[in-house]
Amino acid sequence: MISGNTAVASGGGIYIAGSSPLIVDCLIESNGGVSWGGGIYTRNEATPHILRCTIQDNEAASTGGGINGSNSDAIVED
Repeated sequence: MISGNTAVASGGGIYIAGSSPLIVDCLIESNGGVSWGGGIYTRNEATPHILRCTIQDNEAASTGGGINGSNSDAIVED
């Protein structure tokens, strides 16, 4: 579980840059970012594979409360 975190910029729960992690069977909730991606933020050609995760009740001041990405390709599957 990743819960109750706050970032001063982006990716309150998880921040991924230029890598390809496998994230499986997780709960990402109640995280926040001042800019983008309260739950998860991806950038710099990141290609995370997010499988069977619940992403809920996250907030971002700008965009992407749950997930936000810049120049990246996240794969999200149930």
